[in-house]
Amino acid sequence: MKKRLCICSVLALLTGCWDKVELNEISIVTGIAIEKGENAKFRVTVETINAPQLSADQPGSGTPVITFQEEGNSLAELSERMNVGLSRKLIYSHTRIIVIDELLAKDGVGDVLDFLERTGEFRNDFNILISRGTKASDIVKTTYPLELVPSIKVHKQIEVYLEEWGGDPYVRLTDFISSLTSNGRHPVTSAVSIQGKPEAGKNIEQNSKTELDSTVVISGLSVFKKDKLIGFLSR
Repeated sequence: MKKRLCICSVLALLTGCWDKVELNEISIVTGIAIEKGENAKFRVTVETINAPQLSADQPGSGTPVITFQEEGNSLAELSERMNVGLSRKLIYSHTRIIVIDELLAKDGVGDVLDFLERTGEFRNDFNILISRGTKASDIVKTTYPLELVPSIKVHKQIEVYLEEWGGDPYVRLTDFISSLTSNGRHPVTSAVSIQGKPEAGKNIEQNSKTELDSTVVISGLSVFKKDKLIGFLSR
């Protein structure tokens, strides 16, 4: 009887892949833009990878990423409600950048940080960026020939910028919150803007041009007092 109980106990722990999710049932989110909504408190834009178009063996002719926007008064609600327009479950653990719009940052990013800290779906290895002089959603929609996924391009761009010139403060979510909650410290993070025409950068045809109509550039540091953006420092 004791042996049977032990075997049953072990089998209960080895339940296999009861919560498995197939790759063709998910969409990997690589970039998120958070702005003020027109009819609600927030407008969130997610950028997801269109995996078949990135295949080296059988490349497709379609767009490598898909973006979708939704408005709401709660970021937690919006993260779950994105499937009103997307067919697959969204996976946020591979997010590379989160871009907060300049206008929203001036009002305060407390709600954004609270959501990111409380949810268990994000890692601590993404870039927190502030859009400067342009909409945050345009940052995750601007294409680039050498990197088919806009958010991954910006993430790698900042990594190389840090290694070559040290121009990025290398701030992660925990660093930002630590500065925010410590006496005598104020958060800083990189600012990004668009050089050229924002609308032109959304055209997939830009990937076949030698001279870009639009590109995302690092445009200095954004400086906060408490959780509110108070200005920018030049590069």
